[in-house]
Amino acid sequence: AGNPPSQGASHMHQLSSRERDERSCREFARYHENGWLPPLFKWAEHTPGLDGPLLEELVDDPEYGAYFAAAAGRSPHFGSPAVELLRRPPHGAFRRKRVQELVHFRVLRRA
Repeated sequence: AGNPPSQGASHMHQLSSRERDERSCREFARYHENGWLPPLFKWAEHTPGLDGPLLEELVDDPEYGAYFAAAAGRSPHFGSPAVELLRRPPHGAFRRKRVQELVHFRVLRRA
């Protein structure tokens, strides 16, 4: 499983080339929709539970309102519109990637 080193190097070369090209830079916000490699902004879409139990645990955390909400459902929706938006009234809407980040941060905070 995983990418062989040569494949990873090839993906990073492609990314580096895009960062040096003015037209590609203008398209960078559409990284996901364009299917560019490496799949930097896609891994959250395959993390099980982000749209269910993990998000529910996050918004049910006693510290959610004071600590996590400003970076979660109350924050503006950032990132590619192609990344799924999860809605959890009354807590707001969340990009899957932000849920993944906050779930990891919550684990580290509890450690």
